[in-house]
Amino acid sequence: MIQPLRRQHRFMITVLAVILVVLFVAGLLVRRTIPANPHLPEAVLTSPSVRNEQ
Repeated sequence: MIQPLRRQHRFMITVLAVILVVLFVAGLLVRRTIPANPHLPEAVLTSPSVRNEQ
């Protein structure tokens, strides 16, 4: 009784692992860059360390 359950569990885990990898790679391929907003003030675009030096 245990052996068929182990076999089924192993199969399900393998399928889930493959699906997870496929979804991860698909997500990386579909990713888009964030468009730049030309209406942002200069203070927002600089990092805090650069603002402290000025």
